[in-house]
Amino acid sequence: MTLFFLGIACSIGTFLRYFLQKAWSKRVGAPFSFAIFWINLIGSFCLGFLYSWTKCGRGVYYSILGIGFFGGFTTFSTLNVELYKLYFNSKHLFFTYLGLSYVLGIAFAMSGIFLGKIFVSSLC
Repeated sequence: MTLFFLGIACSIGTFLRYFLQKAWSKRVGAPFSFAIFWINLIGSFCLGFLYSWTKCGRGVYYSILGIGFFGGFTTFSTLNVELYKLYFNSKHLFFTYLGLSYVLGIAFAMSGIFLGKIFVSSLC
């Protein structure tokens, strides 16, 4: 039954990413996908929070939401294709996008973990 819910959650995450990418791409005229940048940062934060929250005996939620939903929502492959395109079109944007994506991704994940620990300590 977990696999069924994992598949549903992944589908929802993928649909949400597609919807947000299309909606945000029309509004922002950035030379890279601003939508994917923010989707990955939001996903990093939420996955970090979920990681802390599931430490309190909620392992099935991590599988369904963490692996399923956020696995479908965030996208490492699109990030790397965009980096490839930027490398040949704009070297300074390539390094900016690369650095910000990874440094802020880690910072957002750590922030989520920190806030998740605060939240969990009030529950457990």
